[in-house]
Amino acid sequence: MSKVIKETEEVLDLICSGNFTGNDVVVFFNCLRSLDIKNKSIVWELGNFFSHLEGRDVGFSHGVIYDYIKNVIEVSASGGRIESKNVLSKDFIYEKIIDLLEKSNIEININKLNINKEKLFKLLFEKLDGVEFYFNKSINGKSLIHKDIIKKCFLKNGGNKMNFCFNLSLSSGHIRMDPGALWCSPLFN
Repeated sequence: MSKVIKETEEVLDLICSGNFTGNDVVVFFNCLRSLDIKNKSIVWELGNFFSHLEGRDVGFSHGVIYDYIKNVIEVSASGGRIESKNVLSKDFIYEKIIDLLEKSNIEININKLNINKEKLFKLLFEKLDGVEFYFNKSINGKSLIHKDIIKKCFLKNGGNKMNFCFNLSLSSGHIRMDPGALWCSPLFN
């Protein structure tokens, strides 16, 4: 049995027992990341949040956030409507976790795991709280480099959902933001 499978089973037993902490959730998602290295799914990406604590500048969630912020900037410049983005549900992520565990031939006590699902996500969201996102692209010829247009962009624990929050340097146009104002939108719900 591989070391990753063994470690995954050990932390999964803790999660199923209900006797686990946020640090166990970090270990769990790092294990899942190692199991999902080829597919690079949302489960793999969540593991990357813990493996690379320096901030996110790539990935699915980064793309969703980039598209949303780009839309806000374009609406500020020329008017229009801010398009809401599809967010990932906890149920979708949970299904992907179960699928990955099953494909990896890891025995799951699904009833016990289901009982602890909300605690798993509560602790996951607590651990993700404050993770920053960085951007090095440009929109309409203006650089989005961190601190230029995007003053700040990070994940914010919203209890039963995970939001991304940002502050933009928008001082003219249809949308203006005060320097300390935050705009938040759900990423996982």
